[in-house]
Amino acid sequence: MIEDEFIGTWKLGYWKNTDGKGVVSYPFGEKAQGFISYTPDGYIFAVLSKDGRQPCLSNDPHGVSETEKISSYDSYFSYCGKFEIKEQSVIHHIHSCSFPNWNGTDQLRNYTFNNNTLLLVTQPFLIDGSVQISELFWEKE
Repeated sequence: MIEDEFIGTWKLGYWKNTDGKGVVSYPFGEKAQGFISYTPDGYIFAVLSKDGRQPCLSNDPHGVSETEKISSYDSYFSYCGKFEIKEQSVIHHIHSCSFPNWNGTDQLRNYTFNNNTLLLVTQPFLIDGSVQISELFWEKE
């Protein structure tokens, strides 16, 4: 079954975006870090972050400055929920996301497997003020 190929934890190789003019960008830099896990019982967990995130001055997660909060939010993205496979797409049914607007949404990704790698390609969506397509390349852990 194709679902079996997804099961496990995958480490991010790269995350790049391409806009309608063909301009490529790397939202969290070319050395972004991340993991995505698909569980046998149908759950997905995804975490992405910029390389080299700076620690906050306070060890109190609720006691950091506004500037540190902004920096932390702008350098980290995560979500979790259920997943299902439909033809050449995997649908992530988002339950909880660091970007609250995605809570309760379905995020469709086209997928391609090649040996121990997984390429996920998003549908066009608005990011940084322009419509872009994200390509996330994952390697099996």
